[in-house]
Amino acid sequence: MSANQGYSNPPSQKKVLVSEYTWPLCIWELSYLSFSMFLWYRLIQETVALHQGPLPVLLAFIIAQLFVDFLSGTLHWAADTWGKIETPIFGSTIIKNFRTHHIEPQDITLHSFA
Repeated sequence: MSANQGYSNPPSQKKVLVSEYTWPLCIWELSYLSFSMFLWYRLIQETVALHQGPLPVLLAFIIAQLFVDFLSGTLHWAADTWGKIETPIFGSTIIKNFRTHHIEPQDITLHSFA
């Protein structure tokens, strides 16, 4: 079975997909990551303040990780299954990146974070 079988973006489109990764998109992703890290910090801070001892915090963290893993897997599946790169808003920001990952899995390791 071909590595690209079942995906609508053949390897010839790799350059097009990568060239559309613009600085505004990079800034959007960095903003999202920064905000997410801030929310994690606040969640841990508030959880520790509300409970005596580390067990409730540890249990909440484990449950949250399982829930987030399920949600991210569902998003990954949906981005691979539905929509096109031309889909407004989600096409160029989410679908394109997930499809590029399947065309060239190591691509994420070949460029800088920003």
